[in-house]
Amino acid sequence: MNDLFVYGSLLNIDSAKPIFHSISPSDYQPYILNHYSLEFNVNVPVYTSEWCGAASFLNVQYSAKSQVLGMILQVSDQQILDLKKREKYYNLVTITAADGKTIKTFSLPFCKKNDIQPYHPILEQYIAKIKRGIDGFEDHFSNTYLIQLEKAQRHRALIYGQYTFQDNEINKMTDHHYD
Repeated sequence: MNDLFVYGSLLNIDSAKPIFHSISPSDYQPYILNHYSLEFNVNVPVYTSEWCGAASFLNVQYSAKSQVLGMILQVSDQQILDLKKREKYYNLVTITAADGKTIKTFSLPFCKKNDIQPYHPILEQYIAKIKRGIDGFEDHFSNTYLIQLEKAQRHRALIYGQYTFQDNEINKMTDHHYD
């Protein structure tokens, strides 16, 4: 089994179920990933009724004086392989955390905080999905996570309305059933 650090839409059990079929709330274990920050800098092509283009999704990236609150899930090698297909805009990375724990996560570690990244809008429904997911967790986790999520948003433009990915294979592995 693998320790997988999740920090975005996979915090929502409905979003996680297409890959982790028998997942339950008790499978989520809070975890602080030191020396990383939460950033909206993974740009993925999407459709909404008002938008056709790239939107920014969450990423964790190295930042010496930061930390990210997320959850650890115990997942099989096959689930990792299935998730790699869904998370095709990310790299699967193995991190030795500050506490010595070896964890896997999906990230674009080559993004540097000072790199010029094109700012794309953020999907309001993506934010809402994450918020629905963390609503079921303990208040301390939810409140602390919301602070880091708001910080990552940095007053960026939002796109409203339901969204689907331009890659229909990703839609099939998420909770997007708008075919």
